[in-house]
Amino acid sequence: MPWSLDGSLPNIPQEFGSASLSIDFSQQTDQTPVASIDLTLGKNRTHIPTCATSLLQTRNRNGIKVSASWYHQEIALPYYLQIVFFDPEFDQSQRFNPGYTLLFNLHTGKLMKMEANVVRQSGKGLQMIPVDVASLCRHNESRNFLANPPG
Repeated sequence: MPWSLDGSLPNIPQEFGSASLSIDFSQQTDQTPVASIDLTLGKNRTHIPTCATSLLQTRNRNGIKVSASWYHQEIALPYYLQIVFFDPEFDQSQRFNPGYTLLFNLHTGKLMKMEANVVRQSGKGLQMIPVDVASLCRHNESRNFLANPPG
C-alpha cells in the first residue's frame, strides 16, 4: 500500500477519514532509531511513544512496509492497518525478515497488538511472538494508544 512522502495513506477509504502516518527517526546513535509513531485516521489521533518504539531497529522509511485490510468480515478481526518495521539487515529478496509488526484498528487508530517477527528454519518460516507493550510503558501512557489497555 502506498505511503506518501508527506505521510498520507491515500488508499485508506474515506469512511475512516483522512489517513496519515508520521514516523520520527532519531539521528543519535545512542538512542532508539524510531523515536515515535503518529497515526491519524479521521478524528482519531494515536501517538506511540518511545517506551513502545524502543524495540524497533528500523533506521529509515525503506525498512517499513504498510498494508491494510477493510474488505474482510470483522467477526474475528476489525479492519486494520499493519505496519512492519524490518531490522536493518533485512533483505527484500527474502520472503521472511526479522523485525516487528504493529497492528492498528482502522476504526479507532488504537494499537491492537505488536509482534516480534523471528525468522526460523533457515529463512523458510516466520514466527510472530506477541510483545507485551503495556509492560514497556507506564500505565497512563499505554492507556492513550492501546486498544485494550490493562485495567
